[in-house]
Amino acid sequence: MGNYKLNSISMGFSRLTLLLVLIISAVGCNDPVTNWGVDTKYMVMTEYVQEYDEFSEFGNMLERTRLYSLLNTRGPFTLFLPTNDAVKEMYDEIGVNSLDEFWQRDTSLVYDFVYNHIIGTSILTAEIGLGALRETNVLGDYIVSDFVGTEIRLNKKAIITDRDVPLSNGYINVIDKTIPIIDKSVYQTMKGLSEFSLFVEGLDMAGLSDTLDMIKFDYGNLVARNRYTIYAVPDSIFNRYGITNVNELVAYFTDDVANVKSANNPFYQFMVYHCMTGTYYLSDFPLYTSTFPVISQENHLSLVASDDYKLNQNPLDRTDYVGFNVPESNYPCKNGALHAIDDLLVPPLPTPVNVLWNVFDHLEITSGDWYVNYFKKWDDTKDENGNSIHFKNIVYQGDYLQYYYKGSSNPGWIKGNNTDGYGGNLGALNMLGFWWIEFTTPRIMKGKYEIVLNMSVTGNQFAVYVDGKKA
Repeated sequence: MGNYKLNSISMGFSRLTLLLVLIISAVGCNDPVTNWGVDTKYMVMTEYVQEYDEFSEFGNMLERTRLYSLLNTRGPFTLFLPTNDAVKEMYDEIGVNSLDEFWQRDTSLVYDFVYNHIIGTSILTAEIGLGALRETNVLGDYIVSDFVGTEIRLNKKAIITDRDVPLSNGYINVIDKTIPIIDKSVYQTMKGLSEFSLFVEGLDMAGLSDTLDMIKFDYGNLVARNRYTIYAVPDSIFNRYGITNVNELVAYFTDDVANVKSANNPFYQFMVYHCMTGTYYLSDFPLYTSTFPVISQENHLSLVASDDYKLNQNPLDRTDYVGFNVPESNYPCKNGALHAIDDLLVPPLPTPVNVLWNVFDHLEITSGDWYVNYFKKWDDTKDENGNSIHFKNIVYQGDYLQYYYKGSSNPGWIKGNNTDGYGGNLGALNMLGFWWIEFTTPRIMKGKYEIVLNMSVTGNQFAVYVDGKKA
Protein backbone atom coordinates (compact mmCIF):
# COMPACT_ATOMS: atom_id res chain seq x y z
CA MET A 1 0.00 0.00 0.00
CA GLY A 2 1.14 3.53 -0.63
CA ASN A 3 0.33 6.76 1.14
CA TYR A 4 -0.06 9.89 -0.97
CA LYS A 5 -0.42 13.36 0.57
CA LEU A 6 -0.99 16.63 -1.25
CA ASN A 7 -0.75 20.02 0.47
CA SER A 8 -1.93 23.36 -0.90
CA ILE A 9 0.43 26.18 0.13
CA SER A 10 -1.41 29.22 -1.17
CA MET A 11 -5.07 30.02 -1.53
CA GLY A 12 -6.91 28.90 -4.64
CA PHE A 13 -10.52 29.59 -5.40
CA SER A 14 -13.02 27.72 -7.53
CA ARG A 15 -16.63 28.70 -7.59
CA LEU A 16 -19.54 27.30 -9.55
CA THR A 17 -22.92 28.99 -9.58
CA LEU A 18 -26.00 27.34 -11.04
CA LEU A 19 -29.03 29.40 -11.94
CA LEU A 20 -32.25 27.59 -12.62
CA VAL A 21 -35.16 29.48 -14.12
CA LEU A 22 -38.51 27.77 -14.27
CA ILE A 23 -41.23 29.28 -16.43
CA ILE A 24 -44.74 27.91 -16.11
CA SER A 25 -47.26 28.86 -18.72
CA ALA A 26 -50.95 28.15 -18.29
CA VAL A 27 -53.03 28.00 -21.44
CA GLY A 28 -56.79 27.71 -21.45
CA CYS A 29 -58.35 25.29 -23.92
CA ASN A 30 -61.88 24.25 -24.78
CA ASP A 31 -60.98 21.45 -27.22
CA PRO A 32 -63.05 18.26 -26.79
CA VAL A 33 -61.47 15.35 -24.89
CA THR A 34 -60.00 12.72 -27.19
CA ASN A 35 -59.98 9.06 -26.16
CA TRP A 36 -56.57 7.81 -27.22
CA GLY A 37 -57.15 4.19 -26.17
CA VAL A 38 -54.36 2.04 -24.73
CA ASP A 39 -50.97 3.44 -25.73
CA THR A 40 -48.09 2.09 -23.67
CA LYS A 41 -45.99 5.22 -24.19
CA TYR A 42 -48.35 7.10 -21.88
CA MET A 43 -48.58 4.39 -19.21
CA VAL A 44 -46.34 3.74 -16.24
CA MET A 45 -45.22 0.20 -15.52
CA THR A 46 -47.75 -0.53 -12.79
CA GLU A 47 -50.58 0.47 -15.14
CA TYR A 48 -49.24 -1.78 -17.88
CA VAL A 49 -48.99 -4.79 -15.56
CA GLN A 50 -52.53 -4.18 -14.30
CA GLU A 51 -53.89 -3.70 -17.83
CA TYR A 52 -53.18 -7.27 -19.01
CA ASP A 53 -54.49 -10.43 -17.35
CA GLU A 54 -51.49 -12.48 -18.48
CA PHE A 55 -49.35 -10.59 -15.92
CA SER A 56 -51.79 -10.73 -13.00
CA GLU A 57 -49.56 -12.95 -10.83
CA PHE A 58 -46.71 -10.45 -10.94
CA GLY A 59 -49.27 -7.67 -10.46
CA ASN A 60 -50.52 -9.41 -7.31
CA MET A 61 -46.93 -9.46 -6.02
CA LEU A 62 -46.63 -5.72 -6.63
CA GLU A 63 -49.78 -5.16 -4.60
CA ARG A 64 -48.84 -7.55 -1.79
CA THR A 65 -45.41 -5.96 -1.36
CA ARG A 66 -46.73 -2.43 -2.10
CA LEU A 67 -43.94 -2.11 -4.64
CA TYR A 68 -46.47 -0.97 -7.24
CA SER A 69 -45.70 2.55 -5.95
CA LEU A 70 -42.05 2.14 -7.03
CA LEU A 71 -43.03 1.37 -10.61
CA ASN A 72 -45.47 4.31 -10.56
CA THR A 73 -42.60 6.78 -10.20
CA ARG A 74 -40.72 8.61 -12.91
CA GLY A 75 -37.84 6.13 -13.19
CA PRO A 76 -36.55 5.29 -15.66
CA PHE A 77 -36.71 1.52 -15.09
CA THR A 78 -36.28 -1.65 -17.04
CA LEU A 79 -38.70 -4.37 -15.95
CA PHE A 80 -38.30 -7.98 -17.02
CA LEU A 81 -41.93 -9.02 -16.72
CA PRO A 82 -42.74 -12.73 -16.30
CA THR A 83 -46.03 -14.14 -17.58
CA ASN A 84 -48.46 -15.95 -15.30
CA ASP A 85 -47.24 -19.29 -16.67
CA ALA A 86 -43.65 -18.34 -15.78
CA VAL A 87 -44.60 -17.38 -12.21
CA LYS A 88 -46.65 -20.56 -11.70
CA GLU A 89 -43.72 -22.63 -12.98
CA MET A 90 -41.56 -20.94 -10.34
CA TYR A 91 -44.19 -21.82 -7.70
CA ASP A 92 -43.92 -25.48 -8.73
CA GLU A 93 -40.12 -25.36 -8.51
CA ILE A 94 -40.13 -24.09 -4.92
CA GLY A 95 -43.08 -26.24 -3.84
CA VAL A 96 -45.88 -23.70 -3.29
CA ASN A 97 -49.30 -23.43 -4.94
CA SER A 98 -50.01 -19.73 -4.71
CA LEU A 99 -48.75 -16.30 -3.77
CA ASP A 100 -50.37 -16.73 -0.34
CA GLU A 101 -48.21 -19.81 0.33
CA PHE A 102 -45.13 -18.08 -1.10
CA TRP A 103 -45.76 -15.09 1.20
CA GLN A 104 -46.28 -17.26 4.28
CA ARG A 105 -43.14 -19.29 3.59
CA ASP A 106 -40.74 -16.34 3.13
CA THR A 107 -42.04 -12.79 2.91
CA SER A 108 -38.58 -11.33 2.23
CA LEU A 109 -38.13 -13.69 -0.71
CA VAL A 110 -41.24 -12.26 -2.37
CA TYR A 111 -39.69 -8.80 -2.19
CA ASP A 112 -36.40 -10.16 -3.54
CA PHE A 113 -38.26 -11.86 -6.39
CA VAL A 114 -39.76 -8.54 -7.49
CA TYR A 115 -36.52 -6.60 -7.01
CA ASN A 116 -34.65 -9.24 -9.01
CA HIS A 117 -36.62 -8.31 -12.13
CA ILE A 118 -36.13 -4.53 -11.92
CA ILE A 119 -33.17 -2.42 -13.06
CA GLY A 120 -33.07 1.24 -12.10
CA THR A 121 -32.32 2.59 -15.56
CA SER A 122 -33.47 2.14 -19.15
CA ILE A 123 -31.74 -0.67 -21.04
CA LEU A 124 -32.81 -1.51 -24.59
CA THR A 125 -32.35 -5.03 -25.92
CA ALA A 126 -30.08 -3.62 -28.63
CA GLU A 127 -27.61 -2.91 -25.81
CA ILE A 128 -27.66 -6.50 -24.53
CA GLY A 129 -24.80 -8.70 -25.68
CA LEU A 130 -22.87 -11.74 -24.55
CA GLY A 131 -21.92 -11.10 -20.94
CA ALA A 132 -24.04 -9.13 -18.51
CA LEU A 133 -26.30 -6.11 -18.46
CA ARG A 134 -24.41 -2.89 -17.80
CA GLU A 135 -26.27 -2.09 -14.57
CA THR A 136 -27.21 -4.27 -11.62
CA ASN A 137 -30.78 -4.99 -10.61
CA VAL A 138 -32.30 -3.57 -7.41
CA LEU A 139 -30.66 -6.40 -5.42
CA GLY A 140 -27.24 -5.25 -6.61
CA ASP A 141 -26.74 -8.35 -8.78
CA TYR A 142 -25.71 -8.43 -12.42
CA ILE A 143 -28.10 -10.20 -14.79
CA VAL A 144 -26.08 -12.23 -17.28
CA SER A 145 -27.08 -12.52 -20.90
CA ASP A 146 -26.41 -14.86 -23.77
CA PHE A 147 -28.19 -16.05 -26.89
CA VAL A 148 -30.20 -19.09 -27.91
CA GLY A 149 -30.23 -18.68 -31.67
CA THR A 150 -31.44 -15.11 -32.09
CA GLU A 151 -33.24 -15.03 -28.74
CA ILE A 152 -31.84 -13.23 -25.70
CA ARG A 153 -31.54 -15.40 -22.57
CA LEU A 154 -31.14 -14.03 -19.03
CA ASN A 155 -29.32 -15.85 -16.21
CA LYS A 156 -29.16 -18.92 -18.46
CA LYS A 157 -32.93 -19.45 -18.16
CA ALA A 158 -35.41 -16.72 -19.14
CA ILE A 159 -35.99 -15.85 -22.83
CA ILE A 160 -37.20 -12.37 -23.78
CA THR A 161 -40.35 -12.90 -25.86
CA ASP A 162 -41.55 -9.31 -26.27
CA ARG A 163 -38.85 -6.65 -26.47
CA ASP A 164 -38.65 -2.98 -25.53
CA VAL A 165 -42.29 -2.19 -24.73
CA PRO A 166 -42.12 1.62 -24.34
CA LEU A 167 -43.65 3.21 -21.26
CA SER A 168 -43.52 6.69 -19.80
CA ASN A 169 -41.07 5.54 -17.11
CA GLY A 170 -38.90 3.04 -18.99
CA TYR A 171 -39.17 -0.23 -20.87
CA ILE A 172 -40.70 -3.64 -20.24
CA ASN A 173 -39.31 -6.87 -21.66
CA VAL A 174 -41.69 -9.83 -21.35
CA ILE A 175 -39.96 -13.10 -20.37
CA ASP A 176 -41.11 -16.72 -20.59
CA LYS A 177 -39.43 -17.84 -17.33
CA THR A 178 -38.67 -16.07 -14.09
CA ILE A 179 -35.08 -14.87 -13.60
CA PRO A 180 -33.34 -17.01 -10.94
CA ILE A 181 -32.27 -15.08 -7.84
CA ILE A 182 -28.49 -15.23 -7.38
CA ASP A 183 -27.64 -16.30 -3.83
CA LYS A 184 -24.46 -18.39 -4.10
CA SER A 185 -20.84 -17.26 -3.90
CA VAL A 186 -18.36 -18.06 -6.66
CA TYR A 187 -17.05 -20.91 -4.52
CA GLN A 188 -20.49 -22.40 -3.86
CA THR A 189 -21.41 -22.02 -7.53
CA MET A 190 -18.30 -23.95 -8.59
CA LYS A 191 -18.97 -26.56 -5.93
CA GLY A 192 -22.42 -27.14 -7.41
CA LEU A 193 -21.01 -27.82 -10.88
CA SER A 194 -19.50 -31.31 -11.17
CA GLU A 195 -17.24 -30.29 -14.08
CA PHE A 196 -15.06 -28.25 -11.67
CA SER A 197 -14.63 -30.84 -8.90
CA LEU A 198 -10.81 -30.98 -9.09
CA PHE A 199 -10.50 -27.20 -9.22
CA VAL A 200 -12.72 -26.88 -6.14
CA GLU A 201 -10.59 -29.43 -4.26
CA GLY A 202 -7.51 -27.46 -5.29
CA LEU A 203 -9.00 -24.27 -3.84
CA ASP A 204 -9.70 -26.16 -0.61
CA MET A 205 -6.11 -27.43 -0.45
CA ALA A 206 -4.68 -23.94 -1.10
CA GLY A 207 -6.85 -22.39 1.61
CA LEU A 208 -8.64 -20.08 -0.82
CA SER A 209 -12.17 -21.43 -0.33
CA ASP A 210 -13.07 -19.22 2.63
CA THR A 211 -12.00 -16.09 0.75
CA LEU A 212 -14.02 -16.93 -2.35
CA ASP A 213 -17.03 -17.92 -0.24
CA MET A 214 -17.16 -14.54 1.52
CA ILE A 215 -19.86 -12.36 -0.01
CA LYS A 216 -19.67 -9.27 2.24
CA PHE A 217 -17.08 -7.63 4.45
CA ASP A 218 -16.84 -4.62 6.76
CA TYR A 219 -15.22 -1.59 5.13
CA GLY A 220 -15.05 1.49 7.34
CA ASN A 221 -18.64 2.48 8.05
CA LEU A 222 -19.94 0.33 5.19
CA VAL A 223 -20.74 -3.31 4.61
CA ALA A 224 -19.31 -3.91 1.14
CA ARG A 225 -19.64 -6.80 -1.28
CA ASN A 226 -16.65 -8.78 -2.48
CA ARG A 227 -16.16 -8.94 -6.23
CA TYR A 228 -14.15 -11.71 -7.90
CA THR A 229 -13.69 -13.21 -11.35
CA ILE A 230 -12.72 -16.89 -11.44
CA TYR A 231 -11.17 -18.68 -14.40
CA ALA A 232 -12.02 -22.26 -13.48
CA VAL A 233 -10.29 -25.24 -15.05
CA PRO A 234 -12.70 -28.08 -15.92
CA ASP A 235 -11.82 -31.64 -14.94
CA SER A 236 -11.50 -32.57 -18.63
CA ILE A 237 -8.57 -30.13 -19.00
CA PHE A 238 -6.80 -31.53 -15.94
CA ASN A 239 -7.38 -35.05 -17.30
CA ARG A 240 -5.62 -34.02 -20.51
CA TYR A 241 -2.47 -33.47 -18.39
CA GLY A 242 -2.85 -36.83 -16.63
CA ILE A 243 -4.34 -35.26 -13.49
CA THR A 244 -7.26 -37.30 -12.14
CA ASN A 245 -7.31 -36.43 -8.43
CA VAL A 246 -6.29 -33.56 -6.18
CA ASN A 247 -3.08 -35.23 -5.00
CA GLU A 248 -1.92 -35.53 -8.60
CA LEU A 249 -2.87 -31.88 -9.06
CA VAL A 250 -0.69 -30.79 -6.16
CA ALA A 251 2.20 -33.02 -7.24
CA TYR A 252 2.03 -31.58 -10.78
CA PHE A 253 3.19 -28.21 -9.45
CA THR A 254 5.16 -28.86 -6.25
CA ASP A 255 7.02 -31.39 -4.15
CA ASP A 256 6.46 -29.29 -1.04
CA VAL A 257 3.05 -30.78 -0.24
CA ALA A 258 3.26 -29.73 3.42
CA ASN A 259 3.14 -26.01 2.59
CA VAL A 260 0.55 -25.73 -0.19
CA LYS A 261 -1.08 -22.74 1.57
CA SER A 262 2.15 -20.73 1.50
CA ALA A 263 2.22 -17.73 -0.85
CA ASN A 264 5.60 -18.92 -2.17
CA ASN A 265 4.41 -22.44 -2.96
CA PRO A 266 4.07 -23.11 -6.73
CA PHE A 267 0.76 -24.96 -6.23
CA TYR A 268 -0.71 -22.05 -4.27
CA GLN A 269 0.55 -19.62 -6.92
CA PHE A 270 -1.13 -21.72 -9.63
CA MET A 271 -4.49 -21.78 -7.86
CA VAL A 272 -4.54 -18.09 -6.88
CA TYR A 273 -3.56 -17.09 -10.41
CA HIS A 274 -7.01 -18.21 -11.58
CA CYS A 275 -8.71 -15.81 -9.13
CA MET A 276 -8.94 -12.17 -10.15
CA THR A 277 -10.13 -9.12 -8.27
CA GLY A 278 -13.24 -7.36 -9.59
CA THR A 279 -16.27 -8.79 -11.38
CA TYR A 280 -15.90 -9.13 -15.14
CA TYR A 281 -18.33 -10.80 -17.51
CA LEU A 282 -17.42 -11.32 -21.15
CA SER A 283 -19.09 -8.04 -22.12
CA ASP A 284 -16.85 -6.17 -19.66
CA PHE A 285 -13.56 -7.06 -21.28
CA PRO A 286 -12.14 -4.18 -23.33
CA LEU A 287 -11.27 -4.34 -27.00
CA TYR A 288 -7.59 -3.94 -26.27
CA THR A 289 -5.04 -5.61 -24.03
CA SER A 290 -5.45 -4.92 -20.33
CA THR A 291 -3.76 -6.31 -17.26
CA PHE A 292 -5.66 -7.31 -14.14
CA PRO A 293 -4.29 -8.16 -10.69
CA VAL A 294 -5.00 -11.54 -9.12
CA ILE A 295 -6.41 -11.52 -5.60
CA SER A 296 -2.99 -11.99 -3.98
CA GLN A 297 -1.80 -8.79 -5.73
CA GLU A 298 1.46 -10.65 -6.43
CA ASN A 299 0.93 -11.14 -10.16
CA HIS A 300 -1.13 -9.96 -13.12
CA LEU A 301 -2.74 -11.61 -16.09
CA SER A 302 -3.52 -10.01 -19.42
CA LEU A 303 -6.63 -10.24 -21.53
CA VAL A 304 -7.43 -9.06 -25.02
CA ALA A 305 -10.86 -9.32 -26.63
CA SER A 306 -10.70 -9.27 -30.42
CA ASP A 307 -11.74 -12.22 -32.55
CA ASP A 308 -11.67 -14.27 -29.34
CA TYR A 309 -11.24 -13.78 -25.60
CA LYS A 310 -7.52 -14.34 -25.05
CA LEU A 311 -5.83 -14.75 -21.68
CA ASN A 312 -2.04 -14.24 -21.58
CA GLN A 313 -1.61 -14.08 -25.33
CA ASN A 314 1.95 -14.75 -26.51
CA PRO A 315 3.13 -11.47 -28.13
CA LEU A 316 5.32 -13.41 -30.58
CA ASP A 317 2.78 -16.10 -31.45
CA ARG A 318 -0.71 -14.62 -31.24
CA THR A 319 -2.32 -18.03 -31.65
CA ASP A 320 -0.82 -19.06 -28.30
CA TYR A 321 -3.23 -18.08 -25.53
CA VAL A 322 -5.69 -19.54 -23.04
CA GLY A 323 -9.27 -19.20 -24.26
CA PHE A 324 -12.74 -19.52 -22.80
CA ASN A 325 -15.32 -22.27 -22.98
CA VAL A 326 -18.02 -19.69 -23.71
CA PRO A 327 -21.12 -21.89 -23.11
CA GLU A 328 -19.74 -22.73 -19.65
CA SER A 329 -18.77 -19.15 -18.84
CA ASN A 330 -20.70 -16.16 -17.51
CA TYR A 331 -22.11 -17.94 -14.47
CA PRO A 332 -23.59 -15.21 -12.24
CA CYS A 333 -22.56 -15.33 -8.59
CA LYS A 334 -23.44 -13.21 -5.58
CA ASN A 335 -19.83 -12.06 -5.24
CA GLY A 336 -18.51 -12.32 -8.77
CA ALA A 337 -18.41 -14.08 -12.11
CA LEU A 338 -17.36 -17.62 -13.04
CA HIS A 339 -15.83 -18.64 -16.37
CA ALA A 340 -14.56 -21.95 -17.72
CA ILE A 341 -11.24 -21.84 -19.59
CA ASP A 342 -9.76 -24.26 -22.10
CA ASP A 343 -6.27 -24.75 -20.66
CA LEU A 344 -4.18 -24.30 -17.51
CA LEU A 345 -3.24 -20.73 -16.59
CA VAL A 346 0.36 -21.24 -15.53
CA PRO A 347 1.54 -18.11 -13.69
CA PRO A 348 4.47 -16.42 -15.43
CA LEU A 349 7.21 -14.54 -13.61
CA PRO A 350 5.78 -11.10 -12.74
CA THR A 351 6.78 -8.51 -15.30
CA PRO A 352 6.59 -4.70 -15.16
CA VAL A 353 3.08 -3.44 -15.87
CA ASN A 354 1.35 -0.09 -15.66
CA VAL A 355 -0.66 0.20 -12.45
CA LEU A 356 -3.62 2.50 -13.01
CA TRP A 357 -5.41 3.66 -9.89
CA ASN A 358 -8.00 6.37 -9.48
CA VAL A 359 -7.88 8.78 -6.55
CA PHE A 360 -11.66 8.42 -6.26
CA ASP A 361 -11.68 4.62 -6.50
CA HIS A 362 -12.92 4.10 -2.95
CA LEU A 363 -15.97 2.10 -1.97
CA GLU A 364 -17.55 5.07 -0.20
CA ILE A 365 -17.66 6.75 -3.62
CA THR A 366 -18.06 3.90 -6.09
CA SER A 367 -20.96 2.36 -4.15
CA GLY A 368 -22.94 5.62 -4.07
CA ASP A 369 -25.76 6.31 -6.51
CA TRP A 370 -24.03 9.60 -7.42
CA TYR A 371 -20.99 7.74 -8.80
CA VAL A 372 -20.70 8.29 -12.59
CA ASN A 373 -23.99 10.18 -12.40
CA TYR A 374 -23.56 13.55 -10.69
CA PHE A 375 -21.85 14.79 -7.51
CA LYS A 376 -21.48 14.40 -3.76
CA LYS A 377 -19.96 16.70 -1.14
CA TRP A 378 -18.44 15.84 2.27
CA ASP A 379 -17.19 17.99 5.14
CA ASP A 380 -13.85 17.28 6.86
CA THR A 381 -15.18 16.01 10.20
CA LYS A 382 -12.82 13.53 11.86
CA ASP A 383 -13.18 11.03 14.70
CA GLU A 384 -11.25 11.10 17.99
CA ASN A 385 -8.25 9.45 16.26
CA GLY A 386 -8.05 12.10 13.56
CA ASN A 387 -9.49 9.85 10.82
CA SER A 388 -12.22 10.91 8.42
CA ILE A 389 -15.69 9.80 9.50
CA HIS A 390 -16.64 9.54 5.83
CA PHE A 391 -13.78 7.50 4.38
CA LYS A 392 -11.54 4.63 5.38
CA ASN A 393 -8.61 5.47 3.10
CA ILE A 394 -8.93 9.22 2.56
CA VAL A 395 -8.10 11.86 5.17
CA TYR A 396 -8.29 15.56 4.34
CA GLN A 397 -8.74 19.06 5.66
CA GLY A 398 -10.35 21.91 3.77
CA ASP A 399 -13.67 23.62 3.19
CA TYR A 400 -15.03 20.37 1.70
CA LEU A 401 -14.21 17.42 -0.53
CA GLN A 402 -16.43 17.04 -3.57
CA TYR A 403 -16.78 14.29 -6.17
CA TYR A 404 -17.96 15.28 -9.64
CA TYR A 405 -18.83 13.03 -12.54
CA LYS A 406 -16.45 13.63 -15.47
CA GLY A 407 -13.28 15.70 -15.49
CA SER A 408 -13.08 19.43 -15.95
CA SER A 409 -10.49 22.05 -16.73
CA ASN A 410 -11.80 24.26 -13.92
CA PRO A 411 -9.25 25.33 -11.28
CA GLY A 412 -9.00 23.24 -8.15
CA TRP A 413 -9.63 19.81 -9.70
CA ILE A 414 -7.60 16.78 -8.73
CA LYS A 415 -8.07 14.63 -11.78
CA GLY A 416 -8.30 10.86 -11.62
CA ASN A 417 -5.59 9.10 -13.56
CA ASN A 418 -7.91 6.25 -14.52
CA THR A 419 -10.29 6.40 -17.46
CA ASP A 420 -13.47 4.75 -18.58
CA GLY A 421 -11.56 2.73 -21.18
CA TYR A 422 -12.22 5.21 -23.97
CA GLY A 423 -10.06 8.11 -22.82
CA GLY A 424 -12.61 9.99 -20.72
CA ASN A 425 -12.20 10.58 -17.00
CA LEU A 426 -14.83 8.94 -14.87
CA GLY A 427 -14.78 11.86 -12.49
CA ALA A 428 -12.74 14.19 -10.36
CA LEU A 429 -12.28 15.37 -6.80
CA ASN A 430 -12.57 19.06 -6.00
CA MET A 431 -11.29 21.03 -2.97
CA LEU A 432 -11.37 24.73 -2.14
CA GLY A 433 -9.24 27.07 -0.01
CA PHE A 434 -6.24 26.00 2.09
CA TRP A 435 -6.33 22.22 2.01
CA TRP A 436 -4.46 18.97 2.29
CA ILE A 437 -5.56 15.47 1.29
CA GLU A 438 -4.06 12.03 1.89
CA PHE A 439 -4.88 8.82 -0.02
CA THR A 440 -3.98 5.25 0.87
CA THR A 441 -3.75 3.11 -2.27
CA PRO A 442 -4.59 -0.57 -2.61
CA ARG A 443 -1.71 -2.99 -2.14
CA ILE A 444 0.65 -2.98 -5.12
CA MET A 445 3.37 -5.45 -6.07
CA LYS A 446 6.91 -4.85 -4.90
CA GLY A 447 8.88 -3.09 -7.60
CA LYS A 448 10.14 0.18 -9.01
CA TYR A 449 7.50 2.59 -10.21
CA GLU A 450 7.25 5.96 -11.84
CA ILE A 451 4.33 7.79 -10.23
CA VAL A 452 2.29 10.27 -12.26
CA LEU A 453 -0.31 12.58 -10.71
CA ASN A 454 -2.55 14.79 -12.82
CA MET A 455 -3.86 17.96 -11.20
CA SER A 456 -5.52 21.07 -12.52
CA VAL A 457 -4.80 24.14 -10.37
CA THR A 458 -4.67 27.89 -10.89
CA GLY A 459 -2.67 30.20 -8.62
CA ASN A 460 -1.81 27.33 -6.26
CA GLN A 461 1.44 25.85 -5.09
CA PHE A 462 1.41 22.31 -3.82
CA ALA A 463 3.73 19.56 -2.59
CA VAL A 464 3.37 15.81 -2.95
CA TYR A 465 4.58 13.20 -0.45
CA VAL A 466 4.75 9.44 -1.06
CA ASP A 467 5.02 7.26 2.04
CA GLY A 468 6.10 10.32 4.02
CA LYS A 469 8.84 11.38 1.60
CA LYS A 470 8.54 14.49 -0.53
CA ALA A 471 8.28 13.51 -4.18
